[in-house]
Amino acid sequence: MYKGFLKTNADHRLVSIFLMVLVLCVIEPSFSQVKINSSGQFLNGYIVTLENDTIEGVLEILDEVKYCREVRFKKRNVDKAITTYLPKDILAYKIKDDVYESYKDVHCILKSCNNNQLREVFIKLIEEDVLKVFMYAANINSSYLYTIDYIPLVQKKDFKPMPFKTKRHIKKVVSTYFTDYPELSEKLREYTYKYDDFEKVIADYTNWYKANQ
Repeated sequence: MYKGFLKTNADHRLVSIFLMVLVLCVIEPSFSQVKINSSGQFLNGYIVTLENDTIEGVLEILDEVKYCREVRFKKRNVDKAITTYLPKDILAYKIKDDVYESYKDVHCILKSCNNNQLREVFIKLIEEDVLKVFMYAANINSSYLYTIDYIPLVQKKDFKPMPFKTKRHIKKVVSTYFTDYPELSEKLREYTYKYDDFEKVIADYTNWYKANQ
């Protein structure tokens, strides 16, 4: 559920503060967080090609950040050849129970844009009801720390996913995304509903939509 990864962002901030204090107390600090570059382990799943064909196979276990950047696929566990797909190469993939979809970061909110070039990423499907809820994981590097920033996205039916991040973006862009529900749009435009109110946005829109269908 999205509630978990939103809370994790706050937890990471607290951990980062604690570690920075610890750095000042240690002469030769050394910190590490597990990053899976290549696990060599695979789980059942599939990829969806640009032609919308589903190809079943096995996908390599990676870390959360890596899953949003690429997928490593082979048709059978015994096969030696591994094909790496980027978000521009396929529409979606599934590894065990987790589904990821390709998404073009047109708003440059997911920190994926490089030199103003729009870049596609994978976003993880967290929940599907009236709205789809996705998550994007990005690493935040500093001199001593490696932490993960989880950015939520929401998608209405027949619309593209919309990132929910930064005050300016929420007020200017996300508010427009929800103009079909004027009261909610106003709360976003006035920033009554902030980043931490993402759950309320989902709940309010879902309840309004179901009551008006």
